[in-house]
Amino acid sequence: MTTHPRQHAAPQHTLRQHSALPRLFALYVTGKIAETSWTDMMNAIDEGVETPEEREGLAKYFADACAETGAEAMKVPALHEIQALLGAMRAN
Repeated sequence: MTTHPRQHAAPQHTLRQHSALPRLFALYVTGKIAETSWTDMMNAIDEGVETPEEREGLAKYFADACAETGAEAMKVPALHEIQALLGAMRAN
């Protein structure tokens, strides 16, 4: 009787598995991001992006900026600035 080695499917990686959103949320719930900054970030993520990739990129930017500068020092760009930047990126 011949046995066949098991074939293992490659893991399915999605944006959710490696998302920066949980890291950003953890900073918020531990008090490292002020309520006003959190609201600005969520407004930008909810209203400023068109694709899941843009949403994830913006969340990663915010989480990384908080880690680098400290959440209290980070300034959230205005929604129109984020939309203008993303629009320019989409055009290229």
